[in-house]
Amino acid sequence: MKNKKVFCDTSFFVRMTTINDPLRCQAKSIFNYFTKNNFEILISTVAIAEFCTKGDIKNLPMEILKVISFDFNHALKAADFAKKVFAARKEGVISMHRNIIPNDVKLFAQADCKSIDYFLSSDAKSKNIYDLLKPNFQFIDIGSEFDISELQKIFLQTNKTNFSKRNFSSN
Repeated sequence: MKNKKVFCDTSFFVRMTTINDPLRCQAKSIFNYFTKNNFEILISTVAIAEFCTKGDIKNLPMEILKVISFDFNHALKAADFAKKVFAARKEGVISMHRNIIPNDVKLFAQADCKSIDYFLSSDAKSKNIYDLLKPNFQFIDIGSEFDISELQKIFLQTNKTNFSKRNFSSN
């Protein structure tokens, strides 16, 4: 059985490493849950660059994280996602003030290309873009209303779904 993969965005790591952040304990608990349950935890070079504008790389648990570089395939997927975001902006579905490809779109492209299972964030605007794009992973918003016990429900439901889809044949 393959290990599940979780992709963490910049907002998650900022919350986890900022001492006075109201979601710090929650972010650390969630991170600990993933490490104890043998999830592969991924971070993008895009998120690292963004994080380092607010924090110190020494504060990230790099020995645990798998770093994913933004590559050619990610760029193509990001362009495809960005077209959808820009069209939605033009139609007034979402608001965005810049004509550049947002980092959220780049991170979603990487996560989608890497076939991750879960994407961790505390960014409501990012969730809006996720809802628009509907990539092939589950978005987990660790915002103030998130209860860590929800993780167990999510994973139990996922495991039940995976279990029921298995084809058992007798030998």
